[in-house]
Amino acid sequence: MNLSKKPITPRTVAERMTEQLEIFGRVRQDLMASDILEEFGEEFIQTTDLGNLSIDPRVREEFRMLNPGVKYEAWGWRKRDEWDKPE
Repeated sequence: MNLSKKPITPRTVAERMTEQLEIFGRVRQDLMASDILEEFGEEFIQTTDLGNLSIDPRVREEFRMLNPGVKYEAWGWRKRDEWDKPE
């Protein structure tokens, strides 16, 4: 819920994802999509052909710009480890 009355943008949502990445070292896409839906609304969520929630591409792009070193896995994103190959 937007209590600050500040406009919510894809960047706002990506910043929230970044907070979670900093706290936990990873962001699970399925859990984050549910959190985004609850906190920011369906504008920032899509539903896949299989009926699963997915994070809007605009938010994912902002998240990548805020976190250029983040590693994407099938389940979500994580901080890059020293053994990861450079991209």
